[in-house]
Amino acid sequence: MVFSWDHKRSSVPAKTLADLVLACAEWVGSEWSRRLEVSREKELAEQRHRALINGTNDGLFEWNLVNNKVEFSDRWKQIVGYPVEAELSKPDDWFNQVESSDLAQLEADLAMCLAGQTESLRNQHRLTTADSNGETRWALCQAELVTDEDGEPIRLIGSISDTTEFKLAEEKLRHAAETDKLTNLPNRATLHEQLTKAIRRHKLTGGRRRFAMMFLDFDRFKVINDSLGHDAGDQLLIQIADRLREQVRVTDTAARIGGDEFIVLIEEVSDFEKVIQIADRLLEVFAEPFMIDGNEVTSTASIGIIDGSMGYEDADSAIRDADSAMYHAKSLGKARYAIFDQNMQDESLKRLVMERELRQAIGTDQIFMAYQPIVSVDDARVLGFEALVRWRHPELGIVQPDQFIHIAEETGLIVPLGKWILEESCRELVLMRRALPESEFTMNVNLSKRQLVQPDVVDTIRQVVHDAEVDPVWIKFEITESVIMDGRAPVTPTLESLRGLGFQLAMDDFGTGHSSLSCLHQFPIDVLKIDRSFIQSLDQHVEFAAVIQAIVTLAHTLELSVVAEGIETREQLAVLQALECDELQGYLFAKPLPIHEAIDYVSSSKAMLRSA
Repeated sequence: MVFSWDHKRSSVPAKTLADLVLACAEWVGSEWSRRLEVSREKELAEQRHRALINGTNDGLFEWNLVNNKVEFSDRWKQIVGYPVEAELSKPDDWFNQVESSDLAQLEADLAMCLAGQTESLRNQHRLTTADSNGETRWALCQAELVTDEDGEPIRLIGSISDTTEFKLAEEKLRHAAETDKLTNLPNRATLHEQLTKAIRRHKLTGGRRRFAMMFLDFDRFKVINDSLGHDAGDQLLIQIADRLREQVRVTDTAARIGGDEFIVLIEEVSDFEKVIQIADRLLEVFAEPFMIDGNEVTSTASIGIIDGSMGYEDADSAIRDADSAMYHAKSLGKARYAIFDQNMQDESLKRLVMERELRQAIGTDQIFMAYQPIVSVDDARVLGFEALVRWRHPELGIVQPDQFIHIAEETGLIVPLGKWILEESCRELVLMRRALPESEFTMNVNLSKRQLVQPDVVDTIRQVVHDAEVDPVWIKFEITESVIMDGRAPVTPTLESLRGLGFQLAMDDFGTGHSSLSCLHQFPIDVLKIDRSFIQSLDQHVEFAAVIQAIVTLAHTLELSVVAEGIETREQLAVLQALECDELQGYLFAKPLPIHEAIDYVSSSKAMLRSA
């Protein structure tokens, strides 16, 4: 501002002029103070901005799209591996550090943002740090586009975050979800996903992308697991997985789907004969002994093979058919392979039909109970019954349990069916005891492994028994020896809970699960049921009497009662009486009976005892 005044020419009074000069001076001082304050506020704002930029854990950047210069914060430089004092201003200072496999996607996302096709930029990529370490880090980039009044992009302002720890944790979780913990092979879920993709590719390419699959089950695994212990069984599974890895191509998938069951998915099959060659090689590899804790053990493989060109619609059906072929291989003598064919497919379809019909039959009058008496060894007095389910099929007639229970087990239908069996057994037990008030017999009800591993099984049983007004001491639950001995799905805590409620527990089919007599005391059981195979062998092999004698002696030492089942002849009865078995069950006394016949049987047996 320029100010000039000639007082000689002026006609303004001196006092007025003095006031004017004073006013001007005050204005100048005020304006100067205002401008100084603005300058100070601007400097403070810039300081706060710098502090914000350098204080945040994210690395900030501002890209001037007009002159193509980029301003990077100190934290940005640290994340990317540059020294803080480095003078950076080019986009390539960033892009040159991006992993080549991720750069194309970053550039594509950036181009879409600059073109206004996306509201903002969001991209996750890997960086190789610019320092001497050259380590790989994951970075999440987020940015907003700034445009001028004409809508033209002028700036891109954003940040990158170091997400390396998060990505590593995410990778661990993903690996855990997709991998079998023991063998480190892909698990069932991962195999299912890969198989689904293979089926889809086969369809989309009109059958040109052919695949095959092998279902492997290892013979004698349970014997090894039970005789040498579960740790030895785990070591065997690990060695099996190692041998599989050595044999499969990188394009194929070897997975453990549970227990001693493995699957090999073979992709890009040009000649099915190659699949057969792989199967032959696997049989040779697994014929070689394994070394487990200094012991040489053998566990050969039975292999079921499917050809993906058979037109599968989903992974489950492919696995089911490979499983069927594997069981066919076992039936032929184990340590061999079988290829799923039309005959097996017909059998598989029959199973599917039976599964559907069984699902519909549960809860209807097609399913009913029969009761086989369990009698005293001394006088054949009825001590209880074993509840056995039957299926009155509208076309097939009476279907025995061995024809449908395994289907119920495999499909999970055993859970609702088992609940219905318990409900019906309790209901008819009450009717029996009312019809025979002097009797105090019990009811044996079978529990399957699938039922026992349900988290609510104890609560369900308690509620069913309470609703039926049945005293728990009236019920004995039968659990097969193999279920109790299977440490891979421990059921002992559940059994202890049931026993604590007052139920008795019986180990069924004893002698078939390769358990040791010396470990019986470890399980919460009250009754030992000797498998019928021992009883039926008495007629041809006298030495089985010594085995039964040992079982009875040990059981009595442990204060367990012993039931011999499957008795069909008087000769068998005489031997078991001499061996001091406590209770007997078999066709010699009665076949499984419907409720009204069971009541009549008890009445007639009482009459016979009175007359005797």
